[in-house]
Amino acid sequence: MKNIPTYEDFVNEAIKASDAYDTSDAVQTVIDGKRELVFISTMKGPLYRANNKWELHSMNHGLKNGLKSIKVDNKTVGDAWVLYRTDKKRAQKLADYAASKEGFLRDETPDEARLIGNLLDYRKSDIEEYVKKRYKL
Repeated sequence: MKNIPTYEDFVNEAIKASDAYDTSDAVQTVIDGKRELVFISTMKGPLYRANNKWELHSMNHGLKNGLKSIKVDNKTVGDAWVLYRTDKKRAQKLADYAASKEGFLRDETPDEARLIGNLLDYRKSDIEEYVKKRYKL
């Protein structure tokens, strides 16, 4: 039964969470039209310099390929942006959510985890698997 394809296997709007573990890959999924937006975050301090270089490189790659950006307000450590294709309202919703969490995509409830996962176009099954593990449901 596990190998039977689902609706999500055939639509472009939902990606496997594993397709976006790396920022470069995450940005590419938006460029390729597989989803609408991506969250990029940098940290401050010398220990993060190398990582920030790759985050910023990924962001610039997205901008050069037609993506737009919204800077996240209220980031307490470093900077964050939401890159998006066309849906500015949806991108702003994610940016506002992150701003309410000091600039991070931090979930504290199953509903918040689902909100983030849905805004980032993760597959419903991946979202529910995360919620089940994180919140012991």
